[in-house]
Amino acid sequence: MDDPSSSSHDIINCLNFNQTGTCVSMGTSKGFKIYNCEPFGEFYSEDTGGIKDVGHAGNKQVNRNGGYSIVEMLFSTSLVVLVGNGDQPEYSPRKLKIVNTKKQTIICQITFPTPVKGAKLNRSRLVVLLSHQIYVYDIKTLKLIHLIEMDSNFRSVLAVSSDPQRNLMAFPSSINILLNSRIVKDDVIISDSINIVSGKDGIQNSTTKSNKKNQNAREVKGDIVIYDLDNLQPRSVIEAHESEISCLVFSSDGIMIATASITGTIIRIFDTKNGKKLRQFRRGTYTTRIISMCFSGDNSYLSISCLNGTVHIFKIQDLRDPNLQDQVDKEEITIPYVDTSRNTIARILRNTSQHLSRMAVETLDPVLPSQFVIESTRHFASFKLPPREENYPISAVSNGPNIEMNSTEYLKLLGNNKEGNPQLTESVTLASVLIADCRGYFSRYIFDPNRGGDCVLYSQYELSV
Repeated sequence: MDDPSSSSHDIINCLNFNQTGTCVSMGTSKGFKIYNCEPFGEFYSEDTGGIKDVGHAGNKQVNRNGGYSIVEMLFSTSLVVLVGNGDQPEYSPRKLKIVNTKKQTIICQITFPTPVKGAKLNRSRLVVLLSHQIYVYDIKTLKLIHLIEMDSNFRSVLAVSSDPQRNLMAFPSSINILLNSRIVKDDVIISDSINIVSGKDGIQNSTTKSNKKNQNAREVKGDIVIYDLDNLQPRSVIEAHESEISCLVFSSDGIMIATASITGTIIRIFDTKNGKKLRQFRRGTYTTRIISMCFSGDNSYLSISCLNGTVHIFKIQDLRDPNLQDQVDKEEITIPYVDTSRNTIARILRNTSQHLSRMAVETLDPVLPSQFVIESTRHFASFKLPPREENYPISAVSNGPNIEMNSTEYLKLLGNNKEGNPQLTESVTLASVLIADCRGYFSRYIFDPNRGGDCVLYSQYELSV
C-alpha cells in the first residue's frame, strides 16, 4: 500500500480528534483539513476557500500556502484554533489564530512572546502553552484571565477536561513553581494550601507557603498538577511517575486522568478529585514514546498509540467503588483471546509470556497481599500498524462507536475458535478503535469486548494530503 505521506505529498504536522471523537483535524505543510469520522468524509479544507481576516479593512484574504503545527477543534463547532509552523511570517509559531470555518473568517489573533507549544480548549476556556508559561482565556470574551509561570515544558504536555462540571487542566510541574503561581489581574498568590498525593502509596500531604522551604529538596520530574479552571487555582499535585511526563489525558467526564512517562512502560490512572491511583497498566518492558491516549466515552477502555506503531487497549473496571477491587483483581487473571489462525512468532511468545505471568499471580495470590501481586495489568486488546522506517511520531487515537454485525460476519472477520468464540446469536456487538496516523490514513479497528486479543482492521480511508 502506498504511503500518502511520501515526498510527493504535503507533510503532516499534527493530527487530533475533537473532544467527542466524532471529527479528526489534520495540519499539514500547506494548510489544514477536518474530517467527519462517521460516516467518514472531508467536510472542511482550507484549500476550498480563503480565510478572511475580519480585523483588517476590506476583509483581507489570508495566504493559504503556509503550514500549521497545531489544529484544535471545539467539539463539532466551526471554531478552530490554529498555530503556524513558521515557514512564512504570517504563519509564525508565536501567533495563535481563532477562526470560524463556516464563515471562513479569523475571529482573533494573539501574538505571544515565545512559540506556542500547545493549545487546548473547552466550552469555557482556551488554554495556551508556552515553554515556561500557561495562558488561560475566557473563551466567550477571549480575555486573558490567568497566567501561570511554570517549569520548562519542552515536551508540550497539557490536558484540559471537556466536561463543564469538572473544568480541569493538568500539566507537569513541581510544587515550588505552583506556590508562586499568580493571577495577573491582582498579582497575588492564590494557592494557600495544595494537596500532594503519592501515586505509589496514595498518601496525601498538605503544602503551604509557610513550609515552602521544606519542599525545596523535593524536585520530582514525574509530578502533575490538577488545576481548577473555574476557581483558577491548583487542586492537587500527584506524584505520578519517577520519570518526566510525556502524555496526559482526561476522561470525557473529567473523573479520571491517565498519565504516561517518557519510558512509556507504565500507564497510570488517577482520580482527579483526590489523586488516588485507580489503575496501573504495563504497556511493555522496553522503552517507547506514548504519542496519544484516549478514554472511551463510557470509561470502559483506555487506548494508547505508540511511536513504534503499536496501539494498546486497556480494559478499565469501575474502581471508584472500593468493594469491586477484589473482584477486578480476580478478573484480571483471565487470558485475553488470541486468534491462533493469525498467530505470528511474536504473538505466540507474547501470549506465552503473559500466560506464565498470570500463572505466577495465581500461585502467589494466597501468599502475598494483592497490592504486591497485581501491580500492573497488561493490555486487553492490541494491533500494530505496518512497519515504517520513520516509525509513527504523529498519530491520534480515539475509541469509536460500537459496531453491530451478524454472526456470519463476525466469524469471517474474527475467525472460529472453539475455546475463544462467544455464544453467537443473530447479532454481535463489537468495540472499535479509531486511529489517524502520519502515513495519511484514517483506520477503524474492531475487537470483541468479551475476549479482547488481536484487533482486526475493519475499514480504512486515505487522508488527502
